[in-house]
Amino acid sequence: MQAYESGKAIIVFVLVFFSLLQLRKLTINRLTKISATWQKQWGSALISRINAPLGGLILLAAFMAAVHFSFKTAVISPTAVFISKTALVVLTVWLIDRILAAYFFCGGLSETVTVTSRTLLMTISRLMFFSIALLVILDLLGISIVPILASLGIGSLAIALALQDTLSNFFSGIYLLIDKPLRTGDYVKVDANIEGYVRKIGWRSTHIQLPSGNMAVIPNSKLSSNYLINCDLPGKNAVASLHLTIGTDKDLDIVEQSTLSAAKKALEDAPEADPSFEPKISLDSLTTNATTARWQASVTLFFGVKHFTHVSAVRNGLLRAIKKRYQQDGIALT
Repeated sequence: MQAYESGKAIIVFVLVFFSLLQLRKLTINRLTKISATWQKQWGSALISRINAPLGGLILLAAFMAAVHFSFKTAVISPTAVFISKTALVVLTVWLIDRILAAYFFCGGLSETVTVTSRTLLMTISRLMFFSIALLVILDLLGISIVPILASLGIGSLAIALALQDTLSNFFSGIYLLIDKPLRTGDYVKVDANIEGYVRKIGWRSTHIQLPSGNMAVIPNSKLSSNYLINCDLPGKNAVASLHLTIGTDKDLDIVEQSTLSAAKKALEDAPEADPSFEPKISLDSLTTNATTARWQASVTLFFGVKHFTHVSAVRNGLLRAIKKRYQQDGIALT
């Protein structure tokens, strides 16, 4: 009888093992095709990292199937059951760890997040999943984990109250890393007083280089709670405006033609201007001056630049060209 059960166990083990190996092969092939649309490094890294834990899970699944279908429950050793369940927990956590490692170091975070921040996130993830695995194993041993969880809850509350500001910046940093409202090298505006290039996104603060050359260190909690303008999203090209107040009795069509003619010539000569954007003019208001009784037209000229940082240079050239053209056409600026 024992020989029959042993032979049956071997047959079940072999069938399940090779069936799952074939399933893993099909899954890997399918994943390889899907990952072709991802970053090349991320896809290949994910496939190579999950091979080992998947192999361990397949071996364990074949062993558990052979034991379950070939032997009576009464003859299965409790130690064997405990070892199988423990191995299942460990291999599952190992698989999750490999997937996270591939994402943190070869995936989407590898281009926008510093190595130090990625290492910190990976360490926290490992501590969390390994702690969960340890608690599950203790529960399998029959050790009550309720007192442990209660102690951890009280300790976590005390730490959270003591490190409230630090934790706020830390979780805001995680939000910035995942949501990606800004990236290293982007030109951003924070509130109304801070603007510049993002030089570093850390777990506690973000470094922004101001136009003056100084470095502004901003807590991540401020970035996540206040409005933020990213001048490099969705693209680097930007549209700017120039407001003009014109005092003239000339026909508005002549004013518009002179303004656009001067603007187009100035933009053609400006390397920072965006040639794909056609300048446009808008009439905002038309009033009369109470003192001189002359017409005053308030207009806005819209023009394109290759980057937000070029607005001042292009606007300066526009003002010079428009003033020169207005003097030729007898149009007065007020």
